Amino acid sequence: MGTLDPTRKSAIISHMNEDHADACLLYVRHFADKQQAMNAEMIDVSMSQITLRVEGEDLTIDFPRVAQGEDDIRSVLVEMVRLAKGR
Repeated sequence: MGTLDPTRKSAIISHMNEDHADACLLYVRHFADKQQAMNAEMIDVSMSQITLRVEGEDLTIDFPRVAQGEDDIRSVLVEMVRLAKGR
């Protein structure tokens, strides 16, 4: 496991916030037990966790497993959506 390239990290964060804001909200509601949250913004990502900003509060959520590489982060995030939806 290595560190995430800063350019790649920025691209993942931008993509999640622009195209998958609904997934970010699911993560917060399910994994951080913030059922009343109305929006969530991803502010950081690593090989093992994400940090989301919800109403001025930063919440760090551990991945269910450590990503095996930069390309595996997408798979982990998709797994987390499935878990949050109970699938």
